[in-house]
Amino acid sequence: LNDPYLKKIVNSHVAVSLAEKLFFYFIKMNKPILLIQFYNFLFWLRRNFNKIYKKMYPYIFNRKNVK
Repeated sequence: LNDPYLKKIVNSHVAVSLAEKLFFYFIKMNKPILLIQFYNFLFWLRRNFNKIYKKMYPYIFNRKNVK
């Protein structure tokens, strides 16, 4: 997370989706544990509650449908 190239990308990119906003926030705050927990939660939700995940997908990722 301390890589200057990664920091440059994070600071220059405008986050659109909730997932991007959280991802960039955790990088800026240097919180790798929270970043890992966030993605673990998304994978857990997808694996165990696929119907809910599909409904939440457009809001989390700012896209229309699940791939």
